Amino acid sequence: MAKHRGSTEKLPRNIRRKGDGFELRMARKGYPAISRCFATLEEAKREKTRIEFHIAEGKAPPNIKAKKFTVSDAIDEYLKDHTNEDNEILLPRNKISDIELVRADLGGMKVLELNHKGLDLYMKRKLEEEVLPPKNKAQPKNFHPLYSGELKRKRSPATVRKYFYALKTVLVWHSTKQHSYDLPRNLFDEHKLPPAWEKERKRRLEKGEEAHLLAACDKMRTKQDEWKLLIRLALETAMRAQELLFIRWDNVNMKQRFINIPAGIVKTRTSRQVPLSKKALEILKAQQTTKKSNDARVFWQWSGTSHLSHCFKRITKNAGCVDLRFHDLRHEAVSRLFEKTSLTMMEIATMTGHSDLRTLKRYSHLRPQLLADKLEKPFVIGIL
Repeated sequence: MAKHRGSTEKLPRNIRRKGDGFELRMARKGYPAISRCFATLEEAKREKTRIEFHIAEGKAPPNIKAKKFTVSDAIDEYLKDHTNEDNEILLPRNKISDIELVRADLGGMKVLELNHKGLDLYMKRKLEEEVLPPKNKAQPKNFHPLYSGELKRKRSPATVRKYFYALKTVLVWHSTKQHSYDLPRNLFDEHKLPPAWEKERKRRLEKGEEAHLLAACDKMRTKQDEWKLLIRLALETAMRAQELLFIRWDNVNMKQRFINIPAGIVKTRTSRQVPLSKKALEILKAQQTTKKSNDARVFWQWSGTSHLSHCFKRITKNAGCVDLRFHDLRHEAVSRLFEKTSLTMMEIATMTGHSDLRTLKRYSHLRPQLLADKLEKPFVIGIL
């Protein structure tokens, strides 16, 4: 145990007192000088041993080796590690998109040049900058009613928050699992992150809206029946959009009536099993008739969640459903599980994949009328 300041304890070579802590200073021929501070003597000793071990093995100490890595290098290795034999990246498309945007902004920077303050400034800039329309789409004189081209758009706080976590996921993996080096001190700690949502959405389907949505599918140019199946399955299982679009037929167990959702396509990166009702089984059997030989996905008709959301806007417009998003179908489905089943909150959480019960509670907006009806039902005590 390190003695108090002023002690006559002899410190190991290359370690000296500095303020209330200890500083490790090392210089070896052929290696850049190292200077690091630690709160305790034991921490300084461990780091010294670790560095000496690497030098004895003829390797550069981890942080010296890490100086050559750029953010783009880390992204390349991360994506390669998540690519299968068919050269498919086993990540949701929106996750890949977030990672590639971070590469466009920060890819040229050395990993060890990043710092806490710089990340805060980066997030602030992403929140403030204007989002330009796609370059490959000319702006027509008469705007499509679904296109808000006249408005200056900015990224939502939730979107910028995803960029932060995309960078963190890549660099933590690269520094711990792929290589052995320390990220800059407090790089991802104690940031005041943009909120995941500006305000809680409580949008549910009103009376008749489900029927209107399904009827509006007939007005689509393509995939009329598939749209109906997708919407119905979303309401029956409470699965997220990316889960619905990226489950494969080998994840579906018709006999035992469940879908095994792999961790790679789940928002929380935790696999789970979703039980299938009789209605859900019927929907999947109908979708099975459209099965494609060269695409193992159940709903192969959509390329990704962006494609899905864009087309869903057209359906909601034709259905007359104002301010309805595809994710609201999950909200509706979870609320129905509370209203129409006897499942406990923990059972519903297991099915929907909510790790935080506080988050699950915001989905459980029960219809006041149903609660009032329950008050009128007599409570019967069984006699054994």
